[in-house]
Amino acid sequence: MSHMHRESCGVQGIKIRRHYSTRHAEDYTKYQEMRERTGRQLKKCLLRQQDLFKEANKEKKAAVEASYVVSEMIAKAGKPFQGSKFIKRGLLE
Repeated sequence: MSHMHRESCGVQGIKIRRHYSTRHAEDYTKYQEMRERTGRQLKKCLLRQQDLFKEANKEKKAAVEASYVVSEMIAKAGKPFQGSKFIKRGLLE
């Protein structure tokens, strides 16, 4: 995009905004309020989705950490996984 084209887009945007604020002020404010309300609703929805992913990520990290702990216990024991007694001992630690 050339420099002149970008500059004309900026001027054009200003002209359009001025046109709407002078000729269609009543409708413009009504739609402006609607856009702001919709924007707040979308932001709230996005934050909820992000929280959901953050929680899932925390659970995933905890599972990986538990896996490392179990792997370390197996390595320290020097023998293959032995079943429920091994699990119980691991849970107590």
